[in-house]
Amino acid sequence: MEQTIIHQNPHWTGKNYPNNAGECDFVVKKGFDYQAIQVCYELIPENSKREFGGFDIIEKDIKLSKKTIITYNQEQQEKDIEVVPAWKYFSSFF
Repeated sequence: MEQTIIHQNPHWTGKNYPNNAGECDFVVKKGFDYQAIQVCYELIPENSKREFGGFDIIEKDIKLSKKTIITYNQEQQEKDIEVVPAWKYFSSFF
C-alpha cells in the first residue's frame, strides 16, 4: 500500500524514522509545517502500538502539525491522530 501512496504523490519525500516501537513512514513538509503519515492496511491490536508509536520518535526531532494513519477502510480519531481510509484521503486532493 505504501508504494501506491508514493506513486499517487510523487512530490512526497519519504523518510523512515525507525525505532523499536515502530517507524514513521512519511514526513511531508509544507512551508514550516510538518505532517507525519503512517500507512497500513488495517489497524489491529497486534500492530496498533507500532503504528501509533511511530509518531513518538519523530516528535522528539520535529514538531508535527498533523498526524495521519492511512488505512484501507478504517476511519477514527485517536487523540490528535486521524485514521482515514485511502479513498477518502486522496479524494481531498481533487
